[in-house]
Amino acid sequence: MARARIENLGFFIFIFALNMFWAGACGVACIRSDTRSQRHRVEVRHLHNALALHRLNHGAFPTTQEGLDVLVRDKELESPAIDLWGRPYHYVSDGGWFRVETYGADGKPGGTDADADVGVDSSDLMPSAPHEAQ
Repeated sequence: MARARIENLGFFIFIFALNMFWAGACGVACIRSDTRSQRHRVEVRHLHNALALHRLNHGAFPTTQEGLDVLVRDKELESPAIDLWGRPYHYVSDGGWFRVETYGADGKPGGTDADADVGVDSSDLMPSAPHEAQ
């Protein structure tokens, strides 16, 4: 009888420890995912600022054909624009507007959490309309 209680207690402790391990692992994964998402937002904002600087220096955004590598060549970025999964950012521009984004962990448009798209476009550079005097 005492042996059965000890075995049950051992099994309970094993299951409890296993659950604690999984809870910790899931917590770390959630924190890592959130941190990665925040880092992408910062990097995309950095690209946004480099593109704004390029427009100030050259009168237009780089075209899709020129790509983001022109920002490195012109020293508006220190290194090529690569997302946290080692893929180039998606960039589209006709010189007058742009859209730059990453498609997240899965590399596909759409998604949630780590697979969510993060991006900005040139409309974020446009100043808001001045308020009319009353």
